[in-house]
Amino acid sequence: MLREITIKDFEDYFRILRQMNKMEMNITKSQFWDKYNLIKKNGGTIFVYEIDNIIVGTIKIFDEIKFFDNVTHIEDVIIDYNNRRSGIGKKMVLDVIEIVKEKSYKVVLQSKIDFNWFYTSCGFNLEGNSYTIRFKN
Repeated sequence: MLREITIKDFEDYFRILRQMNKMEMNITKSQFWDKYNLIKKNGGTIFVYEIDNIIVGTIKIFDEIKFFDNVTHIEDVIIDYNNRRSGIGKKMVLDVIEIVKEKSYKVVLQSKIDFNWFYTSCGFNLEGNSYTIRFKN
């Protein structure tokens, strides 16, 4: 089941997040919740996916407000190592698309080309190029 993250998800969320991002994450529960409220204030939402009350995935969205319509961005699609290739990731992405399709004219994301097969299976089309300047690894 997909649902919005809560403060009680702090430890499980970071367990999943560490599987994608190997950076040291020294953050308290209070700092986590303050950061999440900032994300929410700026048009973002973090969802978690649960099976039998265990978080097995996460996905973040944020809305880019434009003059005539909105664009929803998807980021940080992460499935627990033990649940990959089970269909949870696709279900999570498709559930988020259903949530945002009434408020946005498109949904976009950036990903490594290695995951093209996954996102095209969710209905995405590869369009254009993405350019990045990284200030930290």
